[in-house]
This record gives sequence, structure tokens and C-alpha cells, in this order.
Amino acid sequence: MTSKNTSSKSATPKKTARKKRQVAVKKVSVKKTATKPKVAKKPARRAQSKKVSAAEARYNRIAEIAYLKAEKRGFEHGSAVDDWLEAEREVDAMDK
Repeated sequence: MTSKNTSSKSATPKKTARKKRQVAVKKVSVKKTATKPKVAKKPARRAQSKKVSAAEARYNRIAEIAYLKAEKRGFEHGSAVDDWLEAEREVDAMDK
């Protein structure tokens, strides 16, 4: 025969009272530093055109024309040198 435990203990576990811990918070003082004097902002500078030498200007025109030629033919591989040489001829013809 099985006997039930009929003692005064209950079937649920005991709940223990938990003490809340108090964490000490240390207050940090903020040091005041000297503030910089306010200075009026300078107006934004306009983009200044950079002085370009004649050789650099020629190179830039050739590069632009060669790029446009490559773009026109769909940037096909292997024709970059031909585009550059043709662009050089065009720039030289414009300068004469």
C-alpha cells in the first residue's frame, strides 16, 4: 500500500526572501574648463580655379575626348590606345 506523505510540509518549494542589494553609485564631479572665445566664422571660399599648364590642359582635353570615344563604342576592350591616339590628332588639329 502506498502511503501519502501528509506531513505539515507543503508540496510547493519554499519562497525565500531575497534582499535587494543596493549598489553604491559614486558621483563624479565634472570639472569646468575654460571656454574658447567665440570667433566669427569665415565665409565659405568659392572654388578657386587651379592654374593649369598648357601641357596639362592638352592632356586633360585628350583624356576627355578619348573617354567620350570609348563611351560611344561601349568601352570595348582593346581599343583604348587607338582612342587616345585619335584624340591626340583631334586636339593637335584644333590647336593649329
